[in-house]
Amino acid sequence: PHNTEIWDTGGVHNLGVFTAPSTGKYLVGCNLGYGDAEGNMSDMQTILDINGTTGQIHRAESTSNGTTFTQVNRSWMGIIPSLTATNTLKIIGWLDTNNSSAGIVVGDANTSNFWAIRLKD
Repeated sequence: PHNTEIWDTGGVHNLGVFTAPSTGKYLVGCNLGYGDAEGNMSDMQTILDINGTTGQIHRAESTSNGTTFTQVNRSWMGIIPSLTATNTLKIIGWLDTNNSSAGIVVGDANTSNFWAIRLKD
C-alpha cells in the first residue's frame, strides 16, 4: 500500500521501501487500514522489516467467541535508535480471514501510510 509518495525529501522512498540517507536515530510510524467487505477478518498483523529482518509490531485477532472484523485501522510509532546510512525499512501488512473472502490492506494514502524522520543528535 505504500507505493505513492506524498513528500520525499532526498528521494529516499522507493516502492514501499525507505532507505536511510544518513546514520542516526529515526522516528518511524505507520497506519494500516485492513478491510474485508464480508466482515470475516480474524487476524491482522503489522510487521516492520529492517534490512530483511522482520518483527511484528502489533497484532489484532478475533476473540474466543468468534468475533470478526469488517474494517480495522492499526497505528504504530516508535524510535529506531541506530540506523546506518543505506539501511532499509519496510512496513508489511498481513491479514487472514476465517473463510475464503478477500481481505485487503487498503492502499490509499489517507488510510495506509508510512513515514520516517531522522532525529537530531
